[in-house]
Amino acid sequence: MKLLTRLLQHLSISRLALLSVALTSLPMLAGMVSAYFAFERLSIESQYTVQIVAAETKTGSELIDRLNGLELKARKFSSLRTDGSFRDFELAYGQFRSWLSSFADDAKAQKVYFDEKSRNLANLSRETKRNLIANIILLLCFSWMVLVVLVYYLHNPIRQIDYFIRALGAGNFTQPIRVVGTRDVRFLGERLEWLRTHLNELEMAKQRFVRNVSHEIKTPLATIHEGADLLLDEVVGKLNQEQQDIARILVKNADRMDKMIVELINYSQVSAHRARHKFALVNMEQLLGELLNDYRLQLRNRSITVAESIEPVEIIGDKDQLRTIVDNLLSNATKYSPEEGEIRLSLTSEDGHMVLEIEDDGPGIDPDEYEKVFEPFYQGRSSHALGIKGTGLGLAIVAECVASHYGKIEVLESHEDRAGARLRIKIPMQSLSYKKITEEEQG
Repeated sequence: MKLLTRLLQHLSISRLALLSVALTSLPMLAGMVSAYFAFERLSIESQYTVQIVAAETKTGSELIDRLNGLELKARKFSSLRTDGSFRDFELAYGQFRSWLSSFADDAKAQKVYFDEKSRNLANLSRETKRNLIANIILLLCFSWMVLVVLVYYLHNPIRQIDYFIRALGAGNFTQPIRVVGTRDVRFLGERLEWLRTHLNELEMAKQRFVRNVSHEIKTPLATIHEGADLLLDEVVGKLNQEQQDIARILVKNADRMDKMIVELINYSQVSAHRARHKFALVNMEQLLGELLNDYRLQLRNRSITVAESIEPVEIIGDKDQLRTIVDNLLSNATKYSPEEGEIRLSLTSEDGHMVLEIEDDGPGIDPDEYEKVFEPFYQGRSSHALGIKGTGLGLAIVAECVASHYGKIEVLESHEDRAGARLRIKIPMQSLSYKKITEEEQG
């Protein structure tokens, strides 16, 4: 099997297809040749049988002619009653008896020969039929075997390529790509590996840039924040009301920039380390309960209620990232919900996927912003209308965490009696990366 695999790996897809056609055609050709010789034998035996039947027919015709001649002489004697006519009849009758004796011996021998040929023809016919059926079965089995091998050597590499492409789409640039298959498929795998290498270099360059910029900004920002705090504490002298307001604005915006830098670093780390998960079994019902308890006080202060519809769901994933997903969604729902509003939270399983849905009573998301809200630094029109300050990275981080679990996040239309934002997350309950790791460990 290994030798066959090595031989096939040196072929291109087109040559593999031609080889499959050739291998399938060889037994078909052999079957056709076998059938030709079998029918040739049947034809020869049939010709012998026809010749025997023709000879018997000729002998029967001769018997009829002799009987007619003997009958004619008998009638002649019966009407004339002469010695000459009697001698003619007697002579003809003697010849007929002599011929009839010879005919009987020949007929007996011909019957034995004809029966033997008939049996041979019947046996040959049955043998030919069995051989044809056996050849057809062997041909079908061989063809199916060739087809299975062809499908395996084409489908298996395609599955590998599909997995690696999806891994690249999910931001996994660290796992080397090696595709086993035909020469064409291996070349495609090498191109994907080249693409992965360049994407990984770009991602690392981006991470270095973010780290360097964040570090360069954080240092002077900390100085500004500390200086503004000193001004508010009136260390350098007493400030009037207007100066105090300015100092508070400096502190507030310094805090906002510091938070933005932290979230930017978090977003950068999430997108950079998609493949470096700590996969484990996570009880989502328990995780939601813990986070809801964290938000109880904040929700109670604003008289916001939570309508829960939570089913027991367990998922293979990164617990920290799953916590970040729920935390950011709850934070947004709490931030945009009005006082005495309601947040509706549901957790179910569907077709091997975890389905998490959250809806609030806030201003909602306009249809033309359904895709934009997941872009980094994008802030919707509702946040500007309500004067809610944010970094625009919350949902972007959620989208990255969902993508790293090969899931999907989408904005849905609000229910008819509601106008708030409604988001749904769908994640496989067993991560594709976890499946791949498990298969490799078992293999």
